[in-house]
Amino acid sequence: MKDLITCMGSLMILMVFVMQFASNQVMITKFAASDYIVEEYQKNIHENTESQDDLKKRLSSIFQCDEEEIYINKEGKYCDVSVPVRGIIACGSLLGIPEDENMAVYRHKFEVLE
Repeated sequence: MKDLITCMGSLMILMVFVMQFASNQVMITKFAASDYIVEEYQKNIHENTESQDDLKKRLSSIFQCDEEEIYINKEGKYCDVSVPVRGIIACGSLLGIPEDENMAVYRHKFEVLE
């Protein structure tokens, strides 16, 4: 009976590692897609003002956040895009990590080309 209990606990811990690996793969894909979208925005930054709204829509659909949470800050010849990324740790609630601590910020800073 002790072996069964120990085995079940070990399997749960191992499943957390498998879930984290899958979560990391999804995050890498999201970051790569976001890099491409922001670089596309960088090329078209001078064409129209609607491109900023389009950027927010596209990034919010990737990271499942509100458009109001996405910040685009233009200072001189630099532009900084930051988006909250939630659910960094898979099974965070199972491990006792609160939702407000289980997040990071995706930032992409670039120089505005003349």
